Amino acid sequence: MPKIDTVLARYVEALGGKAALQKVTSRVVKGEGESAMLPAPAPWQFFAKAPNKRLSVLTVAGFGDVLDGFDGMHGWMKNPTCLPPSAAVRNSPRSGAMRISTAT
Repeated sequence: MPKIDTVLARYVEALGGKAALQKVTSRVVKGEGESAMLPAPAPWQFFAKAPNKRLSVLTVAGFGDVLDGFDGMHGWMKNPTCLPPSAAVRNSPRSGAMRISTAT
């Protein structure tokens, strides 16, 4: 069985190499979430832009959009029962939103 470093090196090469991957500055991920707490499968979208901005949108039927974001300085959450958006996370090394937005 090959070592993990060999597998990862081959993977990076298959994606075009390290230089090509470093040119990517944004991404969009779309999916669907299911939970016993949701009335139906819920569409989910995740947007990220380097260096450390992100937005997660979960659309819950009969409830509305649940937003969770980080603008590089402040994290926030917004849902139909939370107005105005709460500045729930501050720009600190322990901030969950900052950790997620700067993850590679």
